[in-house]
Amino acid sequence: MAEEDPAGVTVDAVLDWAWLTAVIDTSGGPPAAAAEIATPAGPAPAAPGPAPPSVPGPEPPPAPIARRPPPAVRGPRPETSLAFTAVPDSVESIEQIGTGRAAATAPRLPAWLDEARPPAASILPDRLELARLLRRLRRHGAAPDAVVLDEEATAEHAALTDLIVPVLEPARERWFELALVVDTAPSIAPWRRLLAEFTRLVSGNGTFRAVRSWSLDTDVPGRAVLRTPFGTPAQPAAPAGPTGRRIIMVITDGVGRAWSHPQTAAMLASWGRQCPVVLLNLLPKRWWDRARIPSTPVVFRGRGAGAARRSAFRLRHDPHWTGPPERVAVPLIGLHPEGLWADDPADRRAGRWSELSRWARMITDERGREFAGPAWVLDPRGAAAGPAPTPVSAEDRRTPAVRLAEFRAGASPDAVELLGKLAAAPISPATMRVVQSAVLAREDPAFVAEVMLSGLLVESPDRDEAARPDDVVYDLDEQVRETLLTAMSRRSALEVYFRVAEFLHDRNGHAEFDFQDLLTAREPAAVGLLGPHSRPLARVGATLLDRLGPDYRPRARRLEARANGPMLRRRELTRAWTTRMSHWIRARPVVTDGLIVVQDVAGTLVVLDPLTGMARWTVHLSAPSRCAPVVASGRVWAGHDDGGLYRYDPTRRSAPDTVVRVGDAAVVALVPGPIGTDGLFVATLDGRVVWLDGANDTTELGGTRSGIPAGLCVSADRTAAVDRAGGVGAWHAGSESASWSQDLSEAVHAAPVADEEHVYVPLATAGIAALRWADGEVVWRARLPGGVLSTPGVGAGLVVAVTTDGFLHAFDAGSGRRVWRTADVPQPGLRVTLADGLVHVAGEAGGIRTHDLATGRRVAEIRSDVGVSVAVAARGRLILAGLDGTVTSLEGPVVVD
Repeated sequence: MAEEDPAGVTVDAVLDWAWLTAVIDTSGGPPAAAAEIATPAGPAPAAPGPAPPSVPGPEPPPAPIARRPPPAVRGPRPETSLAFTAVPDSVESIEQIGTGRAAATAPRLPAWLDEARPPAASILPDRLELARLLRRLRRHGAAPDAVVLDEEATAEHAALTDLIVPVLEPARERWFELALVVDTAPSIAPWRRLLAEFTRLVSGNGTFRAVRSWSLDTDVPGRAVLRTPFGTPAQPAAPAGPTGRRIIMVITDGVGRAWSHPQTAAMLASWGRQCPVVLLNLLPKRWWDRARIPSTPVVFRGRGAGAARRSAFRLRHDPHWTGPPERVAVPLIGLHPEGLWADDPADRRAGRWSELSRWARMITDERGREFAGPAWVLDPRGAAAGPAPTPVSAEDRRTPAVRLAEFRAGASPDAVELLGKLAAAPISPATMRVVQSAVLAREDPAFVAEVMLSGLLVESPDRDEAARPDDVVYDLDEQVRETLLTAMSRRSALEVYFRVAEFLHDRNGHAEFDFQDLLTAREPAAVGLLGPHSRPLARVGATLLDRLGPDYRPRARRLEARANGPMLRRRELTRAWTTRMSHWIRARPVVTDGLIVVQDVAGTLVVLDPLTGMARWTVHLSAPSRCAPVVASGRVWAGHDDGGLYRYDPTRRSAPDTVVRVGDAAVVALVPGPIGTDGLFVATLDGRVVWLDGANDTTELGGTRSGIPAGLCVSADRTAAVDRAGGVGAWHAGSESASWSQDLSEAVHAAPVADEEHVYVPLATAGIAALRWADGEVVWRARLPGGVLSTPGVGAGLVVAVTTDGFLHAFDAGSGRRVWRTADVPQPGLRVTLADGLVHVAGEAGGIRTHDLATGRRVAEIRSDVGVSVAVAARGRLILAGLDGTVTSLEGPVVVD
């Protein structure tokens, strides 16, 4: 069609083509659903039982996974091949550490846990009966703006006059429109599923000419705010419309603060003067006294006809009839089909929807019959008539124990049982439904609403304002939780916990810890950084572990510490800036407060602004450099092959303000001295180790055995130097005699690293050796296949090193015990950077992998085309120096708060 007449292609045709392309499989085979139906049924599944032993053999190749292309990085692409994109689905689960797989797996569940009950297909009961009674509102009338041809009248007129003149008559159309105004206060969260089912039913049963919807924000101090479906504020008169042929249904629980405001009552009264209004209360009637909407018994009677039809009313014991415009009575109907007033006769034809049935008959009644029921009597001038609702205290001075006792005495048995089960799980509207359907085998939002309005739920420290309404997290007072858990068996508490954990895994992804491992393992794995979805689960898990006895309390304390510790957050990968150097960069950038110092292999030294990436100043030196610059006492020091140390003031564009000669050999290592001093430790190519104090005076400390230093490390006022043959020496600042020396007899190609107790030396072909600062004795030695060619990282009591075969290892710094081991990407030049509880691994082939320091679990991955060196700035910002001479600032995909 498009080839024959391109101008005739319409928007509808393009949309139809797109829909057909998405639905119909264009590969030539049958659609997936048809293929599934056509597959002959196999034998019935076997009864559940132990799985047969697996037969060893070659593993089949994994099926290819179709992935969307990664999102592009914001900002212009630099004039280089260095581009960064976050790799989707790059997070490992706890069970996959070191396997190289990144997809999430289901959490491990205990064997005694039965299969979960499926959630109810619908929580709106008697849907067919509800649809039938709503059809009573299906009335037809003459359309005000449409006409149709009256064929009989036209034929009769032509027979009588011999003139064919069309005779038109008003078209018939459904009389009523429906305006749904739904409360959006936080207390509505338990009812969202019921509201969705009710909205779909009234929109699709053909009763109304049109169904329009608005939301009403009542969680505000003033008048309730009316909003469109797009969230923009709407005029208060919008639901009534200009024709008077609308029925306004206001669906609420009456708990929001705005229901007590006079202007909210005035808004409903203005609607009631123009068209029928009904208020559907979601709460069971036994809870209506807790709402902010007053209820008055009245008697209704219809009067008028057509669009001018209104309902007169009188108080139940008052013979005087009144109605709009003097006063307005809004009928109050319980949308929750549980229980009736004691003196109300049951409507056998409507079953559980008797009140809604009586209201529908009242709207359409033309005989003047009377209908009794509760209503909110409103004064159009703004004040609500009738008895005032019970005021809600701004501060509840009752103790948690008293509130719990009152709730148990006044709530329904199902709500009391639900609250007891929730003590063993994180609490949110979504998890409440899980406990109802999977544990209690009955799902009713009324019981959830009872719990939420009980006053026992408090704000959780893990509450996220940006979370979906169903995921808003609440907590219980510690005393209340302990009381409720005391009444539960351990098995029942663990069942609830595992059910909710399984649900949260399917909803939010895998948790960062394995509770089953903490529960059953003799030596459970370490717990790493927790994300916002895992912290509530960890808090409750720590409470359950603590109640299992003294053997579990250390595990509970570790889990609770992680739940209260730094949080791992995910964010979009964003590039802040990119700048380009003259030559490629080998040394790691130096990041300090307000400075980023970068030096390329040609000796060009650049100080960059951390916010914009613009160069504050650049110095081109004639001599190249073999070591990275350092910053000490606000000054930048650079060592060069001519044996000189050059000091620069980073706030000025000038020549070096100080030049110190430490010898004729090239400077190969620079490290700042002890905190509070302006000194430096310097190593030169001829094996000399020199101390440079704040007055720029040099003291030669000694030398390395082989004469070719591999690097320096510092702790307090001590420094250790290691040469390429494995000789290690230690000195104090300002002392010319060595504290000790040690010969490891192993090749060393990278600088050592130190903490307060030990010096850790990377062995090029053997692994890592830990030497005691006090006497130089080897405390432990870790043999690693492939050896370590880069400087290890030290933090949180761990020593982390990457080997040439692409594996990342973590050892306990004191004992040398292996804590974890995980697979990385084998490539030349792998180096580790530790910051904020994370381990960043990068090499010369490109890409940055980020792991949790405590567990080794990969939490993020960035793909790049060129190898980089990584430094970490504030708020998790990554400063990447590339082998192609570019320096890039990225907001990493994860940050630790």
